Amino acid sequence: MTKKIDTGFFEKDLKKRMKNRKFKVAFYNARLVREVSGKVEYMRLKKRLTQKQLADKSHIPQQEISKIEKGERNITLETLEKIASGLGKRVSVSFKV
Repeated sequence: MTKKIDTGFFEKDLKKRMKNRKFKVAFYNARLVREVSGKVEYMRLKKRLTQKQLADKSHIPQQEISKIEKGERNITLETLEKIASGLGKRVSVSFKV
């Protein structure tokens, strides 16, 4: 039998914290970093590339690929373009409401 976790406290706390502009910006920036890092890793694995192979194709250090995939690096658009090129892809940006 699995125990259901009451998330009410966390939801209330998050709602309260989201009223703070600095927290809200940091929260959404962290979400974007996670989204991009996950997408980079997913595309690399889909292409069956190692981090080293992607780094060589992208002309950036393998350690940088590792940090990006771990979400430890706030990636620049220039670096994202290099990675996309190394994957044989283009960067596309959309705004969601």
